[in-house]
Amino acid sequence: PQLKNAEIDHPAKVYERIMVMIDTLYNKAELVHGDLSEFNILYHDHPYLIDMGQSVTRDHPRALQFLMRDIRNINRFFKKRGCAVKSEYEIFNTVTGLNVAAP
Repeated sequence: PQLKNAEIDHPAKVYERIMVMIDTLYNKAELVHGDLSEFNILYHDHPYLIDMGQSVTRDHPRALQFLMRDIRNINRFFKKRGCAVKSEYEIFNTVTGLNVAAP
């Protein structure tokens, strides 16, 4: 099922796994999903990212905007389910190696 409809026994572990996937996608594949949310993740024992067709390379002019949106979407989903989430800026900075301050 889509993540939004899945029964998740350990949401904090799934959240952390998705954060690792975002980092791996950005730093190893040099891609940003661009539309990551609970609708584009399937879940059965662990998460599977789908709909990668709209992904962009890291050098795309809006890649960093898309990355931040992806992080916000995942944080929003897990926060609504009572999971402690990291600051979107902390995640963004860790993934990109930048030092963007929260407004």
